[in-house]
Amino acid sequence: LGHIATISDFLEAHPGKQYLLTNINTIKEPTHALVMTENGDIVPLTDVSNAPFNATSNAVSNILFDPDITPIAYTFAHKFDIHNAIVDPIRALDPIMNDIDGYEKFLLNDAVAWMNFWQKLEGVYSGITELDAAMVLESDRKKMHGKNFKPAFETIAGCNENAAKIHTTASNKMLEDGVLLVDAGSKLDEYTSDITRIFLLGCAKNISYELKKAYTNTLKAHIAVVTEIFAKDMHASYLDQIARKYVHFDHALGHGVGKEDVHAYPAIRLDSNMPLKENMIIAIEPGFYVPGEFGIRLESMLQVIEHDEQNYALKYLVFIPFEYDLIIYDQLEESERAWLSKFHQICYDKLKEHVDVSFLNAKTSKFIEYVKRD
Repeated sequence: LGHIATISDFLEAHPGKQYLLTNINTIKEPTHALVMTENGDIVPLTDVSNAPFNATSNAVSNILFDPDITPIAYTFAHKFDIHNAIVDPIRALDPIMNDIDGYEKFLLNDAVAWMNFWQKLEGVYSGITELDAAMVLESDRKKMHGKNFKPAFETIAGCNENAAKIHTTASNKMLEDGVLLVDAGSKLDEYTSDITRIFLLGCAKNISYELKKAYTNTLKAHIAVVTEIFAKDMHASYLDQIARKYVHFDHALGHGVGKEDVHAYPAIRLDSNMPLKENMIIAIEPGFYVPGEFGIRLESMLQVIEHDEQNYALKYLVFIPFEYDLIIYDQLEESERAWLSKFHQICYDKLKEHVDVSFLNAKTSKFIEYVKRD
């Protein structure tokens, strides 16, 4: 209810309508839901929809609601009109970032923490658990962000077969040769991040061709999405379709990253008719999973920017290198190699004054030199 003015302004643009003030995460009973009426009054839903679970009044046809945050029981019980389904006006504002400079500084500190974690991981992984690894990354992020830092969600850390569990959490499984998937988010005041990287543990020669191919194809999907130019009226589902030309995954391609909610509007999935807007922050995370063997996911955040009068482009915001030794370079297009070279040069330039430069060079130089060899 702290955003009443925003919703009131929203209703002024929708004369004759009322708005359902509810959230599936905070309101458990239909009788607890509230409605803002056209004149700005806030009343119980039951006052405008007859009786709960027995709604027949035409009043419900005037109620706008967001299906993504409205319990399905409300929709059926009160017979909401699907034509009144809209995006919550507060959620629509959440992923719009106006302080881009401040946000990029926050993400640079995040990247520094990830690099420090990566360097430690390579030295000690054989003696720690997934949970230990998650705690080390959290500690490094707290050092970079300060006392107001908190995790945006519980860190996912899965080694080898555990990485194939899309919604796994860090366990007491000991790390071993192979790969480690880490998916972590930071929260600092109004800045939020959501990043996933795959780390090689041990010698690349011991990694199967199937895993390398999965990593390569996931990276190709990642690059295809982040380099796409698309019409301003294009739905978010368009980006999901692009990624699935390279890999199949049983989750959405991505989501908005909000100031309040790390998993914010819009959902970027095949059935999404939500539009993308300028200065939205989104996360894209294509993946590939083989149950019982391994999982690959590569997630970064992007800013929706204007390309020209008709089109948007995506500005890359997360400068954490990829794993060179997991890529089958012969399967990359020349344009993909060029993108990786440019990206890793930027990583080096942004991070060289903040991390161990010899470690940074080891993680970026091969990408740059490969293109030079071509």
